[in-house]
Amino acid sequence: MAGACAGLMRRATADPHGAVLLPPRATTTSTAGRRVLAAVLVAQALSAALLVLILSTTGQRLSAEFLPLALLGLGLGGVAGWCRFRMLHWRLGDAALAGALFTSGTLLCGLVACLGLRLGLPLADTALLAADSRLGIDVAAATHAVAARPWASAALFRAYDLSAMLCVAAVVWHLARGHRQGLWALFGTAMLAMQATAALSLLFPARGAAAMLGLETLQGAGLPHGAGTYALAAFERFYLGGELLVRPDDLEGIVCFPSFHTVMALLAAQGFAGTRLRWPATAWAALTIVSTVPMGGHYLTDILGGMAVWLACALAATRLCADAPAVPPRLAWTAPAAAAKGAVPCPTRPSPIAAPLPSSRIPTPARPR
Repeated sequence: MAGACAGLMRRATADPHGAVLLPPRATTTSTAGRRVLAAVLVAQALSAALLVLILSTTGQRLSAEFLPLALLGLGLGGVAGWCRFRMLHWRLGDAALAGALFTSGTLLCGLVACLGLRLGLPLADTALLAADSRLGIDVAAATHAVAARPWASAALFRAYDLSAMLCVAAVVWHLARGHRQGLWALFGTAMLAMQATAALSLLFPARGAAAMLGLETLQGAGLPHGAGTYALAAFERFYLGGELLVRPDDLEGIVCFPSFHTVMALLAAQGFAGTRLRWPATAWAALTIVSTVPMGGHYLTDILGGMAVWLACALAATRLCADAPAVPPRLAWTAPAAAAKGAVPCPTRPSPIAAPLPSSRIPTPARPR
């Protein structure tokens, strides 16, 4: 026991006032932290199983060019484990772990969404367009209205283009500020939503509103080039093409329903909720959601689906992180503080040099006469 305490003390740092500060562990050690990480790993394992099923059914093959991406994820996972073993600062371990999960998560999401199109399920454009009509939404009229206002088109394009960067900024914000609970609630929501979006998109393959309603003519006439159809070529290649060897450059963001740009917009609002940036982030999120129709070629039904996916994943991740500490614990032990908290001090062997003398042998100074 004494040896273990001595080893722990060697890794601790001393406070100028005599307190002992124990460094936080490198990765999440609370039960809540382990729960959200377990949920993300289970979701990615299910996506991997779905990918294997798609490959075996369609006969598609993955190029060796995917190997460096897989090694990157494994390397970051190894760095996270090393940070934990060496008890380095928790930010280093959490950043490496998030990088590993992000690498594997985005790779699985892209592969499942793109390669799953080769299953040849019926297109859902007609059903999605009919759902918009029942809701009283005219996507074509809304897109023409944006194209007629160049300032609105430019603002919506910028919001659509930077939506992913704002999500990354929110994660970095929590990491830099030391908000561990907010970090893993946000990151867990993103990772769960990513796999859920890819799986749902297999059931609703769609070319998008721009291709269905002939809105490509607005490109260069109020809308930027590629608006609404930037991933259409990749969609056609996977849905109709006969090429079986898939390379990383072939992957595109081809998901129509549910809208993942809507998910990213809500992730940004979630990430900055409760901070001074909450209102600018909320306004930017609203702008991004509106931009998904003219810039992403989405239906309103896609937006509603993205909202539902985000809500379900956010509730799950927040619930799993409910018991996690908001900031990493820092234990400052002093003798009075430990006694006040009822802590038992670490037993150590008394040193003969520092051992006090018996009371009978303690010399007393002579009183002046």
